[in-house]
Amino acid sequence: MRIAAFISHPIQYFTPLWRELSARPEVTLEVFYFSRQGLESTVDEGFGQKFAWDIDLLEGHRHTFLTNFLGGEAPTDIRTRRINAGLRNALDEGWDVVFIAGYGFLNNWLLSYLSDRRDVPVLCFGDTTLITTRGRPLWKRVTKELLLRGLFSRIDAFLCAGGHSADYFQSYGAGPEQTFICPYVVDVDRWRNTVAAASAAELAELRERRGIPEGKRIVMFCGKLAPWKRPQDLISAVRKLGRDDVHVVFVGEGELRPRLEREGGELISITGFINQKEIPLVLSLGDVLVLPSQSEPYGLVAGEAQTLGIPAIVSDQCGCWGPGSTVQDGESGFVYPVADIDALAGHIGRLLSDDALHARMSRAAIARGDAQSPAAAAEGFLDAARFAIARRADTR
Repeated sequence: MRIAAFISHPIQYFTPLWRELSARPEVTLEVFYFSRQGLESTVDEGFGQKFAWDIDLLEGHRHTFLTNFLGGEAPTDIRTRRINAGLRNALDEGWDVVFIAGYGFLNNWLLSYLSDRRDVPVLCFGDTTLITTRGRPLWKRVTKELLLRGLFSRIDAFLCAGGHSADYFQSYGAGPEQTFICPYVVDVDRWRNTVAAASAAELAELRERRGIPEGKRIVMFCGKLAPWKRPQDLISAVRKLGRDDVHVVFVGEGELRPRLEREGGELISITGFINQKEIPLVLSLGDVLVLPSQSEPYGLVAGEAQTLGIPAIVSDQCGCWGPGSTVQDGESGFVYPVADIDALAGHIGRLLSDDALHARMSRAAIARGDAQSPAAAAEGFLDAARFAIARRADTR
């Protein structure tokens, strides 16, 4: 099976999938990138600093970088309206199936049209959910529906980050038989091996360097310290518990840092931005992960925590819970109504007070982590590709 994948830039949640697919003898894969973001140091406005990822994002797969059509832009530019040169030439190489990552990029609309004209089936990955699209003005919803139904009519199969994403695609005309779960990949082996290889002395040094106290139960947040992620709710919830053995660790950086430091005081630590090589070790020091966002298409960090056996508590505005998704309410973690501090505090308290419950949820979390492995994602991808090829053949 010859697969052409088109994606904005090298992404740590896709590289393990490309590597896994490339290792399959029945697959020939080439990934076409729109930019070099992530490989070259650039400023991330959310984190407020300049960085490049410190792991190899091009490992184990054939790849090509497509230049901007007009030229002149930085090679790390991934603006959604830019168009890259070479799309037609890439498609003319002769593929059995084409993959596009979402519909936010003008390139992907053009690719769906060009592939359809060539009678090549198209797979579309997405993590958008109906949860995050509620409350928008009627004119926006009507316009979006008209546009997406037109686009989705040219898509043969949809790769869904979780069950909520499948519901989203189906609400815009995709048939249930066209939707396949293909989770955001966690490089499970790398994450678990990194933690297993760390000595007690290394972890103690890490705690000291990152301001994470010894002898406390650690409730952890990981991500940009941004208003829509509501990190301040975690401080309020832990204060409500009234326990002196609990410490909150914010792994990340962002505009809310001064407020969190002011409100949290000695109750909290803020590590600042942490790159990919060290993040598994830092997360492994947590007892519970909390994702309190008021808007979160998915919530990838919940899957990373679950891979390490850490139960996750997420708001109901995150897309990473429910059937086909990472967090299973009452099994590998809890789901609570966004901004409900009492509910959040209650779930944190239960997990930190009931060792048997924590152990049971930790085992379930590990199983959920296994379901996000590169091999599991590759199976979902290839199931969708086989369906798309057969579907397109039936319409000829």
